[in-house]
Amino acid sequence: MTIRPNITVGKNITIADLFRDDFKAVFIGTGVWSPKKLGIKGESLGHVHFAIDYLKNPSVYRLGHKVVVLGAGNVAMDVARTAVRHGARDVIIMYRKGMEDIPASNHEVECAKIDGVKFELYKQPVEINEQGVIYQGTNESVEAGMLEADSVLIAISQNPKDNIVQTAKQIEVDGKGLVITDESGRTTMQGVFASGDVVTGARTVVEAVAFSKRVAVAIEEYVATL
Repeated sequence: MTIRPNITVGKNITIADLFRDDFKAVFIGTGVWSPKKLGIKGESLGHVHFAIDYLKNPSVYRLGHKVVVLGAGNVAMDVARTAVRHGARDVIIMYRKGMEDIPASNHEVECAKIDGVKFELYKQPVEINEQGVIYQGTNESVEAGMLEADSVLIAISQNPKDNIVQTAKQIEVDGKGLVITDESGRTTMQGVFASGDVVTGARTVVEAVAFSKRVAVAIEEYVATL
């Protein structure tokens, strides 16, 4: 195995370059590292951070004592629990629906609760200011208001970066930018395979590994026919 660090495929090196240099197959497992934005006022303020960026190196962030996490998927649970472990005393997940609608797994939710993460439900963020998050109620029993926060972490899912597909037009993607494959990870470009979050969207590691095992078999079979 050869590992090439400091190479951005799709920018410095393209898929076509790899095939030119006698690689027989290419596997794309780049995940989803481009955070989705809420598109609300205040999102560019200095105390607002995207969860996927925070999780890369949480120790360099100074979030303060009170943190609000916007979103309720597995990444939101991860970032909330990480904030607790890095000194935040009050971590709150704000979600526009109820507990029964939370997209994170039950295990992740229960672990977040054990760590002391609180939940503010039926609240839709409409603006972020220096004091916190202004919200509207999505349930008749919840009035509009503001939740104070030293920092706000946005965790409403991620999209894939398009470095590779921008220079490999034969690789088709869907409306979200996710790579289109068959059940064995074959993309629409011959010899190129993909799996994991770059195909399915943000899922669990277990799901990505299971998918990738099928793809590994397909790659082996493909290379054997060349």
